[in-house]
Amino acid sequence: MGDEASGPLCTRTPNCTSETWTSHRFSRAVIDAYHYGLNILSQQHTGASYDLFGFSGGGAIATIVAAERKDVNSLRTVAGNLDHRAVNAYHRVSPLTGSLNPIDITFRLTDMPQIHFIGAKDEIVPSWISKAFID
Repeated sequence: MGDEASGPLCTRTPNCTSETWTSHRFSRAVIDAYHYGLNILSQQHTGASYDLFGFSGGGAIATIVAAERKDVNSLRTVAGNLDHRAVNAYHRVSPLTGSLNPIDITFRLTDMPQIHFIGAKDEIVPSWISKAFID
């Protein structure tokens, strides 16, 4: 899954507001848009199943989507923002008040195969974020 909507691209989409790429980047509406896309694929390809991949914020989206679907085989993230409250507190920036947080739904993923790639020197999404998610 791609990273969350970016500002310049988002402005060309009618339902995308500045909240969509700030405080609500992992909101129910954003997650539902990904479900909508996968549902269309599933209608076109009976029996389809998915292996979801996500980088940074896309890792958060892929994680939430994976936790909410029955047709996802596995999950992979690269520098995934798996706990936006902790990441934003670490960077001392505004919280994502309108967003779902992947770490809150880890219990839904206990039986799903997952790989979370982390960088030991990543200062944007520190390795302890993924380690806390895995624990």
